Amino acid sequence: MKILACLVLLGGLAHADPMTFFVTSQGGPRGADLGGLAGADRHCQALARAAGAGERTWRAYLSAFPAGEQPIHARDRIGPGPWANAKGIVVARDLDELHSDRNRLDAHTVVTERGTELTDDHDILTGSDANGRLAFDKHGAPATCGDWSSVAGTARVGHSDRLDSTHWGNKRFPRRDGSWVSDHDSLGCDVNKLAESAGAGRVYCFAVADHAPVPVTPVVSRATFRRGVTINHWLGDNLRPSELPDSAYGASWFDEEDVAWIAARGFDHVRVLVNGGAWVNARGELDEARLAPFDRALGWAQKHGLGVVVAMHGLPGYRDEAFRGDPESPNAASPFTDEATRGDAATLWWLVARRYRDVGSELRFELLHAPTAKHPEHMRIFNAVCLHAIRRVSPTRTVYLTSYDMKIDSAGTVDLTDPRTALAVELWEPETFAFQTDPTRPLVRFVARDAALVAARLDSLRAEREIYVASFGVFRRADDRSAVAYLRTLVGAFARNKLAWAVYDYHTGCAVRAGGNGKGTRVLAGLGLEPGP
Repeated sequence: MKILACLVLLGGLAHADPMTFFVTSQGGPRGADLGGLAGADRHCQALARAAGAGERTWRAYLSAFPAGEQPIHARDRIGPGPWANAKGIVVARDLDELHSDRNRLDAHTVVTERGTELTDDHDILTGSDANGRLAFDKHGAPATCGDWSSVAGTARVGHSDRLDSTHWGNKRFPRRDGSWVSDHDSLGCDVNKLAESAGAGRVYCFAVADHAPVPVTPVVSRATFRRGVTINHWLGDNLRPSELPDSAYGASWFDEEDVAWIAARGFDHVRVLVNGGAWVNARGELDEARLAPFDRALGWAQKHGLGVVVAMHGLPGYRDEAFRGDPESPNAASPFTDEATRGDAATLWWLVARRYRDVGSELRFELLHAPTAKHPEHMRIFNAVCLHAIRRVSPTRTVYLTSYDMKIDSAGTVDLTDPRTALAVELWEPETFAFQTDPTRPLVRFVARDAALVAARLDSLRAEREIYVASFGVFRRADDRSAVAYLRTLVGAFARNKLAWAVYDYHTGCAVRAGGNGKGTRVLAGLGLEPGP
């Protein structure tokens, strides 16, 4: 039950809110002639009553300009919010959110009073601009079909199946960019003219609350993001079955017992590498089945007091193969030099930020692990575009940015102007010792001279902003004494310079936990953490 309580916080998952918003399942028989605002309101009330929600007061989301009176704006007719659809999903918490990119209105949440999605027509009558105020047509007349009492004129309509108000120049999946409230003017107001542009005289209906919305008190996270461990080869950078048994995406080898073990050792967060290309389906939407393993992991982490970093390893069209070493997909391209591929990455991050917007500070984002950009400027543009996408829906989420090669020497090229960003670097120095993977080469040991050089390198990272050593470790081939000495040198320098860190990795080549018996490895001793059983 605790896990279920945690999962309630996730965007797009189960809620228990009563219906206070729907799009009408039936349009008016006379097109946009709805019998005025009063007739449109009666239509909403009747449909709500038939669906068992008639005890509330319902209003049609329509603007009007009665002769000799002041304009009537749709946003002023529907109360303060919040509003939930027939599935119980909160689509907006207040008026400002409703009229911003932070709302959750799209093809799957704009449903009828019966909870069904629209399949054919998507033009919804509003007569309103993007802010919910009276709209005017190109001739300067109110775009309201005679205040919803005529089949002459035009109507401003919104698109019920829009996903975002910005077009990112995507090429791998369709983007239904546009506005749910103010996309274009209709070709006319009668049934036939509305149908020519995919309309059927439908309207949005909102229940008017009789009280102000209750402020949401954010849950204070216990996560401090100082000592983490990377979970790799689970949701991203998956190894082939010949290299790792049970190697499929979201495989069962990682579960709540692992999260509890990590917390008991003294780690305060997990860093999960993700193939983001697998998170977006062909329709340009998040694939709920592919997100399900991560949602479970986030619930486990919340239960055990751990933070979570989503670190993208793959993006749409970039390192998005099912297994490491697979051939690139035919439409593979660089998100650093190809604008459309960069737009796909920004779309992915917008979708992720939107979905998890209600999760607290225990969730952080890392734009891209180990990028392969060739020039600092290419990475700067990538960071700026993706960060902008996140900030449109998640203004306070901590986001880790890195340089074009994630090295210490290039750290100064990263733009950290945004106060909610932090620098992520990786450290595998000296690489001849830390990453000894070739069994045919002579074994290298870690010596005092190396320790002094590594410490000096880390001392150079002192900065006013948070620095996150997102990837470091020592491959299993190194001898135990050298490995422990190396790791102690690193964590000592981390502490001295107040650097946060996430060791690589949980269970493979540099493991903190042995795969065979499940016990802690020498890495825990090097990190100064509790070995335990």
